[in-house]
Order: sequence, then structure tokens, then C-alpha cells
Amino acid sequence: MSRSGTVEQASLMLRRIVRLCAVVFAVVPAACNSNANPYSLFGPSTGPSASPSPVPNITQSTVTATYKGQALANVTITLAQDAAPSSSPNSQKPGAVIGTQTTNSSGQATFTNLTPGTSYCWYYTYQPNGAGTSPNIYVVDCTNFWYNGVKLSG
Repeated sequence: MSRSGTVEQASLMLRRIVRLCAVVFAVVPAACNSNANPYSLFGPSTGPSASPSPVPNITQSTVTATYKGQALANVTITLAQDAAPSSSPNSQKPGAVIGTQTTNSSGQATFTNLTPGTSYCWYYTYQPNGAGTSPNIYVVDCTNFWYNGVKLSG
């Protein structure tokens, strides 16, 4: 076989592979979703669906407290200022106490009058063996992304 024949065969094979890829990219989205929009796969990006910053108009948050997956009823949740919101974003150091709420039977407490964009700390201390016993379980979360609720899991 001549060298030009080998080049022609390689070129033909490459064209077949390109066609096959084109067919796969056209058929697979349609097979997976009858409402598929091929432009959504390759067109301009619309950006992430989640907000990259705190929601400016939400002023309350529901905090859910659990221990080993079980909701904690009648536990005091403390809301505090974040002692180091900008110097160390994950410091988890509560500052001055703003207020407290007691959880309901679902382990939830709602805090209102929050300022959008402000970093707050929520925490609880729990004694699974009863008051005055060990161990003391301390769970804290300091964040400014509280608008979807806060989960404190011990």
C-alpha cells in the first residue's frame, strides 16, 4: 500500500469519527430529555442558579438543631454576633449574644429581625445524658448565608 493510500484512509477514518461524534451530541440530549435545548449545552452561560451573596430582602432564619440525626426539642439556641466575620471567615467564634429561642418539637427555632448580609453565629450546648452530666455537646455555626436556614448537627 502506498503512503498516499494510508493518508487517505486515515483522513476518511477521522471524518467518520467526527460525524459519529456529531450524531452522538445531537441524539443523546434528545434521548435523555425530550425538551432538551442544544443551545443550553453549548450556548452562552447564564451563570450559577444559586446566589453568590446573601439575599438582600430576607430578615429571618429557621435554625434546626439535631443530635445524631434526631431533632432536639426544648433546646436553647443562642444567636450571637460573629466575633471575626472578615478576618477569619470560618473562625466559628461567637461574639456578643443577641438573643435566644427554644426549639419546638421538630427541633426548630425561628430568629427574626436579622440584617441581610450580616454574619451571625448560632449555637447550642446539649447534654445527651441529662442536665449536669457529661458529655457537653457544643455545636456552632457562624455564617452570613443563613437565608435558607441553619442546621446545627451534633
